[in-house]
Amino acid sequence: MLKEAMLVLTVFFGFGFLVIMGLLCVMLLQKMWKNEIDLSTLLKEANGDASMSRFQLLVFSLVVAVGIFLYMLNNLKLPVIDQSILTLLGISASTYAAGKGISFSRPEGVTKPSMQNPPHPPPPPNPAPNSPNG
Repeated sequence: MLKEAMLVLTVFFGFGFLVIMGLLCVMLLQKMWKNEIDLSTLLKEANGDASMSRFQLLVFSLVVAVGIFLYMLNNLKLPVIDQSILTLLGISASTYAAGKGISFSRPEGVTKPSMQNPPHPPPPPNPAPNSPNG
């Protein structure tokens, strides 16, 4: 009796969690569609360059999240996540953190591209030797 009640509660809370997460995803997609959330800098470093470590972390996290979600849909229970997946997620996050540390340890890693090489004003024209000003 108790085991059946726990199973019903688990399924109930699991579906409740999926509904809440689904609503949050719909709200997020709606804000992205209306351009209320700016995603243009999602994969950029502070200096405007593309970041492979951010891309790796984003893609790997999405792959793991979708895999867990699909497992939950197929089996109607929470998965036992293998230690190797958690290790790979940790390595991916560590790579991102190390890349962030390296980029911020150098001045050119933080400086925006427009600030790295400021445009110099053109030199003033030299007056002709026979002009009244020279």
